[in-house]
Amino acid sequence: MTAPVHPMPRRDAGSLRTAVLRDGSTVVIAPMAEDHAEGLVRFHRRLSPDTVYRRFFTFHPELTPGEVEWFTHVDHQRREAFVALADGDIVAVARFDRGPDPATAEVAFVVADEWQCRGLGTLLFDHLAGRAWALGVRTLTAETLGTSDGRRRRRA
Repeated sequence: MTAPVHPMPRRDAGSLRTAVLRDGSTVVIAPMAEDHAEGLVRFHRRLSPDTVYRRFFTFHPELTPGEVEWFTHVDHQRREAFVALADGDIVAVARFDRGPDPATAEVAFVVADEWQCRGLGTLLFDHLAGRAWALGVRTLTAETLGTSDGRRRRRA
């Protein structure tokens, strides 16, 4: 039996989603693409050390060229990623990577400091989970810091 093919999302009007957040601000959700590389580097540089630490679990002030390539070159099947854009700038990233079990994927998110507490992480999770489900992923996992739980509770 041949596995179903799920086409890579295109970045045309059909693949872009505009969303209104809790505070009334709007973002555009788009599939990650290679041409997001420079924007991803700028996004990472604007993150506070605390936000970077919660994403990478270590001090990580700059993305390496290899990381930029890894993060922006996704196949939209085994590895998926979405960006949230405001006025053309990346303000959040959500991604999943499947492991050896294709029905399981690890997720990761990062939201720019000034965009936190607006529901953007939840919005991206819902978007990413929907894509994962369409691809046959049934379990999403994530590594978190113990200190992240309190932050999530306060922001929920």
